[in-house]
Formats: sequence, structure tokens, C-alpha cells
Amino acid sequence: MVGVAWRAESSGRNWTSERCCGLLAAVEIALLTALVLLFLLLVLHDLVPIGRWNNLERAAGQVSRGKLAGQTVWVGLLGGVPLVLSYISRGVRHATWQRETATFILAFLFVGELLTWWIPYFFGARAGYAEGLRPIFEGTLTFLPERNGLTVNALHCVVHGLTLLALVLSVLVKWR
Repeated sequence: MVGVAWRAESSGRNWTSERCCGLLAAVEIALLTALVLLFLLLVLHDLVPIGRWNNLERAAGQVSRGKLAGQTVWVGLLGGVPLVLSYISRGVRHATWQRETATFILAFLFVGELLTWWIPYFFGARAGYAEGLRPIFEGTLTFLPERNGLTVNALHCVVHGLTLLALVLSVLVKWR
């Protein structure tokens, strides 16, 4: 196969376009897997009881059905659009508008997660913010200590970790 080959001076490895394409295909598969898991968690965590991972009974008492439905549709779009766009653009050699849009949406989602959970957790939040969240997430699985009145539950740690992983993989695929 005709390919661009170069020699890495420090490692002594001979990289060809075939090896790079195989690695990129693996990154694309990892990206799609992370996006599927992220989408499922984003949509289902407010609809399906998952033991101590969520507390739907407490949430139902605090959030109206209409607001919950609106949130589910919103986060479903934030998780579903990058999944569809990444699936459409898989195997394409150069960055496309689909990849750029998916990366932007994932970055937007991650910044939202930082602003709503991690910044208030580490640096404090406006008055009443923690008190409003506490009843919704009370009794859920946690492993981080309480800080500034907030405890980030395990489900949100997993969702935010998947968002960050998908964002990093999306950037890697976009900039190959």
C-alpha cells in the first residue's frame, strides 16, 4: 500500500498510514461507545430507577413532570446529536461540519456540567443552590465528601466522566 511513512527518531518505530488508520478506527469505536453510554445514561437516569444510583421518588416530589420531560428531551438532544453526527462522519478522513458540531456540543455539555456541579462543589454556589439539590439527590450513591453543601453523586461522576472522555476522543478524531 502506498502510504506516508516516517521514522520516529526517539522510539525507532516505523509508522505507516495503515497503523495510524487502525488506531484512528479504534478511537472512533471508543468515541461511539462512549457516546452511546452517555446518551443512555442522560436519557434514562431520570426515567428508570437504577437502585441507589438515582432516587426517582424524591425527584418526582421536587420536580414537576413537565419540567422533568423538558429536561429529558434537552439532555437527550445534547447526548443524541453528537452520537448521530459522529456515526455519520465515521471513517471520513478530514474534519467535517458534523465532527466540529459534535465536538462543540460535547464541549458545551461539559462546560454546563462544570458550571452546575464541579465549580459549586469546589468553590461554592449562590445561596440556596445546594439546598435545592439536596432533596433530589438525597440517598443516592456517593463517594466524594460533601463540600460547600453539595455532594456530587456517583451517577453524575460517571456521566461527567463519559462526557469528558467523549470530548477528548472527539477532539482526537477531529484533529487526526
